[in-house]
Amino acid sequence: MTPPSDTEHAMPRLFIKDGTGQGLYHELSPGTTTIGRGRDCTIEMGSLGVSRTHAAIQLAPGGEAVIEDMGSKNGTLVNGARVERAVLREGDEIAIGQASFVYHAGATDGGAEPEAAPPGEGRVESEVRSVMKVDPMRGVDRGEEADSPEVLRKSHRYLAILYRVGRTVSATLNLNELLKALMDIVFEVVHPDEAFIMLKDEATGALKLRIFRSKASTAKEGTVAVSRTILDKVTREGVAILSADASADSRFSAAKSVLRFHMMSTMCVPLMREEKVLGVIHVANRVSSGEFREEDLQLFSGIAAQAALAIENATLYHNIQLEVRRRNNLQRYLPPSAVEQIMDGTRELNLGGEIKEVTVLFSDIRGFTHLSEDLPPNEVVGMLNEYFNEMTRIAFRNEGTVDKFIGDALIVVFGAAVPHPDDPSRAARTAAEMQAAMKGLNARWDAQGRKTFQIGIGINTGEVLYGNIGSEQRMELTVIGDVVNLASRLGDVARGGEVLLSGSTRDALGGSVRAERIKPLEVQGKAAPVEVHRMRLGACPSNPILPHI
Repeated sequence: MTPPSDTEHAMPRLFIKDGTGQGLYHELSPGTTTIGRGRDCTIEMGSLGVSRTHAAIQLAPGGEAVIEDMGSKNGTLVNGARVERAVLREGDEIAIGQASFVYHAGATDGGAEPEAAPPGEGRVESEVRSVMKVDPMRGVDRGEEADSPEVLRKSHRYLAILYRVGRTVSATLNLNELLKALMDIVFEVVHPDEAFIMLKDEATGALKLRIFRSKASTAKEGTVAVSRTILDKVTREGVAILSADASADSRFSAAKSVLRFHMMSTMCVPLMREEKVLGVIHVANRVSSGEFREEDLQLFSGIAAQAALAIENATLYHNIQLEVRRRNNLQRYLPPSAVEQIMDGTRELNLGGEIKEVTVLFSDIRGFTHLSEDLPPNEVVGMLNEYFNEMTRIAFRNEGTVDKFIGDALIVVFGAAVPHPDDPSRAARTAAEMQAAMKGLNARWDAQGRKTFQIGIGINTGEVLYGNIGSEQRMELTVIGDVVNLASRLGDVARGGEVLLSGSTRDALGGSVRAERIKPLEVQGKAAPVEVHRMRLGACPSNPILPHI
């Protein structure tokens, strides 16, 4: 049972005026529609006085609808008269126990003729209609009437409610909890049949339903009846709208949804902060025309103003939390300078999912197994942390991406998340600085009477698959492929203090580094031995990028 959209409706249907699903529509399909309290009925109605299978409506192929009483205890009434069988006409009111319906025959061939009003509820001008700018203090500032005891009493109540709203909505920065608390206040203070809050999507600007509540136990979010005409005016002009009988309001009478949803009393108020509309709060009483008055709209606008501030704060807090998490994730593998540029938008982060040419550096500790056997675990962990901190600092200084730590091994990638035209040179410089830093670490550890170790480094250049790889529970931005495997193999065979280059890396470096070709490396899975070069760790004045090589 869902209301139709703002398009012409051809199918006959019942509007539930009173009873289970009040304010909703049920479309009648060709054939038999049964009404009763039994679970097998097409329209299940739990109201008092309704029999298990109370009545049935037969819809003929030509569109004629005939209602028939099914031997109910309390009978079936059409326009107040008890009937055994009757042909339904546009606007007929049907009473079944304490439930009531209004029959609508659907659109005629003439197209857009509006529906007839239910008996006794003709579309007269509503008692109160108002469109006002949102002003949370409107309910307090009453000019010359301010000395009136009644006005003072209402102003005091207004301020007391706003004070309570402010305390309640400011008690949490969780947006979902905030919206639930706000909805509790709306139902307690305004007493609507149903209410919902829509917030603008920050990316698209479109309104999205965030919370819906109804007194009708069967009502669901998908049954929300709202006029796009009213929503558009509220969000575009930033005004609060009260329509005590929206179908009678000349400003909105042309909207089919207003006519069809029978929104007899509605208030729609923008959630605004400094002229910016964050969303809307909408309340409706579907049947009781004129229940909301202008003073209700004033109070509702004040509630919305308090809510808008809290929603803005909660949204800001949520966004800050997301930014903090994003920054922390980036700082795990990117250099600080790159993280800052990505966060401020001056550099774009390549999130992968593609084939890229990169240079991979693989560093491995020589003799780590023996070292870990000779030292207490806490001392091993302490040495590893000192070592990784120093190596990471060097990698970040050259804007490499720390791909991962594998035991005592370290993988640094150049050219994936943060590409540069000179990535092979950056990798070579990083390797040279790492070997120099190891000499400093070992000198310090030796002076402290601690164990020392050396590292071997392998570097390879080529195409890899770069992207978020893993399971639904845990993903990791990384590189995979034969290029990574060969870099690892070179790191394994490099002796302590050595940096080994693959042939592809040597070619990419050109004459910027000094290296000597050594014995080719037999690699499992390769048909021919792999070309290997040992980089000479010394001055290289011909390359300003690598002043320490």
